[in-house]
Amino acid sequence: MNLDTLVQQWPNGLHDAFLERLSIDYLNRTATLGLNIWIGDMSAERGPERERYQRADILISDLLWCVVEPPNEPSTRRRTEGLWIDAGSVAGLKSMPTLPPKPDSAFCWWFFVRDWNSFIYIAGGDAATLD
Repeated sequence: MNLDTLVQQWPNGLHDAFLERLSIDYLNRTATLGLNIWIGDMSAERGPERERYQRADILISDLLWCVVEPPNEPSTRRRTEGLWIDAGSVAGLKSMPTLPPKPDSAFCWWFFVRDWNSFIYIAGGDAATLD
C-alpha cells in the first residue's frame, strides 16, 4: 500500500499531526514514523471531540531515501506532543523540490515541520501501520 492510500483511514489525513519520532533502519531499508494523529471532528465545538488524537506508527518499507532539511527557524519552544507537522504527496506540490530520483512505482511524501519551517521528504515502496 502506498502512503496516499494509508492515510485515508484518518479523517484529517496527517494534517496537524505530531511527529514524535523518526527511526531509519538502513540495513533493512525501512523508516518508522511515530505519530500522534489528529482524528478530531473539525466541525465540532472546541473541546474533546474536536481535539482528539490517536497514536500510530507508520512503517515505510523499501525505503529509497529520507531527506531532512535543517531547521530554518530554530525553535526554543518544546512541545510535549512532538513536532507539529502537515504532510502530503510531493506530486501535489506547486513547486517541486530538488530530490533524488525514484522509480514511478514508489511514493514520495513531504512532511512540513512547522516548528522548524522546513521539510522532511521520504520515498519508499510500501507503507503500513504497525499494531
